[in-house]
Amino acid sequence: EYVNCGGLFVNVADIPCYWASNPKNRRKIDATPFVDFDESGRPIRPFWKSPVVEKLGLWIRKPKANDTSVTMDVELTDEFAHIRDDLKRVRVDRMAVCEANVESVFKPIRFSGLSFTTFFFANYGQGRFRISLSFMGGDHPENEGLPRLICKILLDAVSKRRS
Repeated sequence: EYVNCGGLFVNVADIPCYWASNPKNRRKIDATPFVDFDESGRPIRPFWKSPVVEKLGLWIRKPKANDTSVTMDVELTDEFAHIRDDLKRVRVDRMAVCEANVESVFKPIRFSGLSFTTFFFANYGQGRFRISLSFMGGDHPENEGLPRLICKILLDAVSKRRS
C-alpha cells in the first residue's frame, strides 16, 4: 500500500521480500510460497513466486542455464548518465526482463531476443520499487562499489520526484 500510494521501496540485493523476518522467534522466514519438494526433500520455492516479484509481474531469471553468475560492464542508461561513478563491472546472479514496467538503470544486455537488467525501477500504482538483483558482500568483491552507486541513484530519484 505504501508504494501504491506514492512511496519508494528500496531493495539493495537479490529478490525483494523473498525473506521475511519474524521478531518473535528471531529468525528469517522464507516468504515465497511452497511449490513442491526437490529430489533431496528440500522445499522448492521459486523466486518468481515471491510476493513482490509476482505483484510487479517481473520475469526474473538466472543469467545462465547452468546456474552460474556472469560479470558484466556497468554502463548507465541515458536517464542516469549524468551520475558520475567509477563502478566498472558487477557480478550478476539474477536478471529481470525489461518490460513496460521496468526502467533500467544499467544499459540492458540482450540475448535470446530479450533485454535484461539487474538494476532497475519498477512502477507500482503511484510509487516505485528500486531493485538491485545483485548480491553484495564477501562472495562478490566485484560489487563493492554498488552500495555507493545505489545511494547516488536514490538521491537522484528523490530529488527529481520532489521537483
